[in-house]
Amino acid sequence: MKFLAVLFISILSGCNVIVNDKTNEPMAITLIGSYFMTSKDGFLYEARCADINATVQSTEWCTGVQIFNSGNQYATTPDNYQAYKSSQKKWDEKLFTKLAFEKQRSIISPLPRGAILKITKLVRYPWRTKRLLLGN
Repeated sequence: MKFLAVLFISILSGCNVIVNDKTNEPMAITLIGSYFMTSKDGFLYEARCADINATVQSTEWCTGVQIFNSGNQYATTPDNYQAYKSSQKKWDEKLFTKLAFEKQRSIISPLPRGAILKITKLVRYPWRTKRLLLGN
């Protein structure tokens, strides 16, 4: 039993679970403060993001951006905001997995083609992805 516990801890200690704010890194200089225009209709939604300011890694709510009429045969988004509103409960359950004791998330608002977004932060997640955080 001790062997399994030591093995488990050893495996976990090799994993990088720290989320890093890369906003002030040289690679982010050209991105931070830049403005981008959306090229397709989309929507804003409440997402779970790693809380980089927490002393113990946890999540916080942040705003996500997604386009309408995207995905594949396994996961799709509504064709437009009207399609979402006509079957909101169905889409909310399909798009946003609800954890225990969590409110059902939903689309916050549509985001029309041509909307201007400003990059305010660059965050690196342990699974080697980066997330641009947007402001208005």
